[in-house]
Amino acid sequence: MVIPMSGYAAAAKLGKVKNLKVKETTTSTVTLSWSKVSGAKSYRIYQYDSKKDEWVYVKKTSKTSTKVSDLSSAKTYKFRVRVYNDKNNKGSYSSSVKAVTKPKKVSSLRYENLTTASATLKWNKVTRATGYRVYQYDSAAKKWNKIKDTTSTSLAVTGLKAGEAYKYKVRAYYKSGDTTKSGSYSSVLTVVAKPSKVNNLSVTNVKDTSYTLKWDKVTNAEE
Repeated sequence: MVIPMSGYAAAAKLGKVKNLKVKETTTSTVTLSWSKVSGAKSYRIYQYDSKKDEWVYVKKTSKTSTKVSDLSSAKTYKFRVRVYNDKNNKGSYSSSVKAVTKPKKVSSLRYENLTTASATLKWNKVTRATGYRVYQYDSAAKKWNKIKDTTSTSLAVTGLKAGEAYKYKVRAYYKSGDTTKSGSYSSVLTVVAKPSKVNNLSVTNVKDTSYTLKWDKVTNAEE
């Protein structure tokens, strides 16, 4: 008896998944894509579990891209993909790829220790952030400029002009090897430096029931 081998041959030709790439990452998701494999009915995605030192099955799809959800922010993951057909025959695993999720948004940006020339910016710690980037708005050029990278959750800004308003925002970043991912910007914080001290206060035009107070004008004073 001759047994048809066409189905078996097709299954045996299932190839290795190639060109596995990370298309996009967020704080909690990774989108993967890869090249189509001839004869594939589905693709199974595996994630490396460093604690168990093993690859764990995550999900399957019939498409050549998928989104892996419920991940932690500011963390490094490894994925690989394997092709299957309807007979449960499978190809070789793809090469693995590294995916780095973004850190969360900086929250509660605020200031303390305000003077005529300085202020201290503060914000809440972001889990697993490598550091923070602080930006100041340049109203003349109408753009945001990075003024400092810091690993702290506070930064003293100096060189302010008395009575003038300044805008700041902060974002966290996470670095893994040669990959750096930045989170969303914080809300914008406006800081108004204290006005200068009033100088040369004097009394003039003294009368029985009144007198006039005079002093030097303070730059940017409103009242």
